[in-house]
Amino acid sequence: MASALEYYRAVIPHDLKPISLLPFAKSQVRPPLDRYSTHDVQFQIQPPLASKLKHLARRHRSTSFHLYLAALQALIFRMLPETNEFFIGIADANKLDKDFMNSVGMLFNLLPLRFDRPEPSLSEEQWHAARIGYDMGLEITENPTGESNLTLKMQDALYSQASAQLFLRSFVNLLEEVAKGVDMTIESLPTWPQSDIDHALDVGRGTDMNLEWPGTISHRVDQMIQEHATDIAPVLDIADRIVANVASHKMRRRGVSEIYMYCAMLVLCVPLLQTSRCMRARWLVPRSLKLSQ
Repeated sequence: MASALEYYRAVIPHDLKPISLLPFAKSQVRPPLDRYSTHDVQFQIQPPLASKLKHLARRHRSTSFHLYLAALQALIFRMLPETNEFFIGIADANKLDKDFMNSVGMLFNLLPLRFDRPEPSLSEEQWHAARIGYDMGLEITENPTGESNLTLKMQDALYSQASAQLFLRSFVNLLEEVAKGVDMTIESLPTWPQSDIDHALDVGRGTDMNLEWPGTISHRVDQMIQEHATDIAPVLDIADRIVANVASHKMRRRGVSEIYMYCAMLVLCVPLLQTSRCMRARWLVPRSLKLSQ
């Protein structure tokens, strides 16, 4: 036992940090916890997909469990591009021996498995005993009828129920891609289901709006002149107020013509009071006031 402890002390860094939070976490930092609770979501892999996964695993001389484990590793690396290593704890009910079939409960033995991003291999994986809480747990149960039940548990202090559902959908989507049997790198595997990508684009795009304005700002100004022809436009002083249509006619008489299809903004600055040094700007841009730049 002493030699084993010394080995693990040499393998495990003393400053080992928790895994980074996934991009859809509720918080960017880990809050202090006085209790642990999780959101649970389920998904049932139907026999056709489960059969493809088993066939793919046998073709690579492994089991379905190893395939699920590799898919989970790939998905986490895809969602955390800045993370180069993390641990997945693997557990088994330990009831393969017929002598233990009638025992009550499960005989769990949790072994965290270390994954490194730079070309991991079995010889590079390190094992050690777990003493801390975990962010998520994935249970895989293969039924005799051909289905595989997936149950994902995510810590509710870090993730919402919707986040747990999103992660499980992403995991199933990755399994469907892997089941095609095409060799792919981690970087080429899909991170999100296409349906979730389309939904996010629809939410970001928003609903279509019917514009009530004319085609250009100049046309809008013309419209406002017609609708508010008798409303006050610029205020020259307390006793001199000009309405919109009168201002338009006065500017035409002063030589401003509609020569250009674009205009600079006309700003009329006048003092509100003769004794005031402050200048207050009231602007008016009717179509007849188009000025060249």
